[in-house]
Amino acid sequence: EQERMPIKSYTWAHKEAKLTDEDRKRLIVFFESLRDM
Repeated sequence: EQERMPIKSYTWAHKEAKLTDEDRKRLIVFFESLRDM
């Protein structure tokens, strides 16, 4: 994936908002499951 979210200016101010690779995978699976409903 392209890793455009969260935007760098946001994560610069909110270090805890950075997504790990595992976080990204979980979000992708979750949103793909919604799309397939």
